[in-house]
Amino acid sequence: MGMALVPVYEEAQGALGGSQPHTPAGYAPVLLTPEKQQLIGVKTAPAKTQALTKTIRTVGTIAHDPELYQAEQELIQAQLAWQQAQANQIAEVTEQAKQLVESSRFHLRHLGLSEELINDISTWTKPDHRLLLGGAGQYWIYASIYEYELSYVHSGQTAAVDVGAFPGQVFPGIVKTIDPMLDPATRTARARIIVEDPQGVLKPGMYVNVSIAVPIGEVLAVPEEAVFRTGEQQILFVDKGQGVFEPRNVTLGATADGLIEVQSGVTEGESVVTSGNFLIDSESRLKGALQNISGGSHQHGQ
Repeated sequence: MGMALVPVYEEAQGALGGSQPHTPAGYAPVLLTPEKQQLIGVKTAPAKTQALTKTIRTVGTIAHDPELYQAEQELIQAQLAWQQAQANQIAEVTEQAKQLVESSRFHLRHLGLSEELINDISTWTKPDHRLLLGGAGQYWIYASIYEYELSYVHSGQTAAVDVGAFPGQVFPGIVKTIDPMLDPATRTARARIIVEDPQGVLKPGMYVNVSIAVPIGEVLAVPEEAVFRTGEQQILFVDKGQGVFEPRNVTLGATADGLIEVQSGVTEGESVVTSGNFLIDSESRLKGALQNISGGSHQHGQ
């Protein structure tokens, strides 16, 4: 066949060594000839430290929100009445006007606005008509953020918004606030994003696609396809050289555009298997099971 033959007893004689403390339960290192590696398509890539940027991709709508429009109007009017009452120096009227301002602010907080935004609205002379009618300027985008991604999204982050009606056109935006409550049906919270539309082409109610870039920082990372998930364990197979592949139990972090952060289990520069790991997993499990049987029989014999 043109292939070098490897005695099947080579592993049993200790070529691989015993399982290490970081070896996942039920697994064992395996030895693969170059021919077998080629046959199953083994490929590797180094674990290396690099800057990751996670992209949160979601969908949303251009806000058509009569309730928010009315709440803004209430605060603006209450703020004006309070200022007039203070100027007239009538204590009872001033206190009533102050309570109305607090009530209006609480309503806006309940709708999901931040204190910064509420303070900004309190200085306006009229509510945002684009919540109802559209027009050139700034728009609110309501984007759904899943519960498991909420920790990555914060006020002040940049966003890119595109609309199916205008292919190739991207509207820049900024995350202004995130609603304090989850939708129990979808397990999402609403992020409110301000986008610029100087030409006034956007319309309230349009569906949009939203991308939010989240810098993760410099971390140790490997290609996402290198990770083998068993349900209970997350495993990488490390190429130790000379045909030896060692399974490692790893702790993972953020996933970012095809890469995944490795918090423990491998070190900088180690080569991990990115293709063929399914068959390596099967062989590693089989060898682990055989070792357990052999160990059990030996103890029984004692």
